[in-house]
Amino acid sequence: MNLKQSVSAVLIALALAACNSDPQELINEGLAALNSGKSADALEKFDKALGQLKPEDALYVDAKLGLVESMIEGQPKQAADELLALAKSHPAQFGEKQIVYISGKMVSARKYVEAVDLVHESIQRAGGESPALMAQIELIKKNGANDKGANDKLKSLGYL
Repeated sequence: MNLKQSVSAVLIALALAACNSDPQELINEGLAALNSGKSADALEKFDKALGQLKPEDALYVDAKLGLVESMIEGQPKQAADELLALAKSHPAQFGEKQIVYISGKMVSARKYVEAVDLVHESIQRAGGESPALMAQIELIKKNGANDKGANDKLKSLGYL
């Protein structure tokens, strides 16, 4: 094998390795991208990780939560839908802690209407009794006080 063929073989091997990254590595890279404010890069990493995982895999929920968080800024409704589907499919690994976290991220991103929808649906699923989720409604009321859409949604659901 000559030098040109050796270099080509190494480049092909590196390209294949990059395509078949370990899901944990992809999740870590996604989290780093989220922490750097690079939601699109994070979305890509979590999506790649999920492409290599099955719903019963231990890392699946972590990758899915990362995907949901990376969708908040650009696709908040889809993020809420994905989160609710995850809650339904993985009830033993998922709870109100994750709803509080993601709805808090939605509030921080000023996605108040979607946060209300997410928290309201979660309250309904919890049988109407959840102090932590009701605290999220209060957070949305406070932070979204000047948002007409949020106030209209809160009023229509009986929270105002």
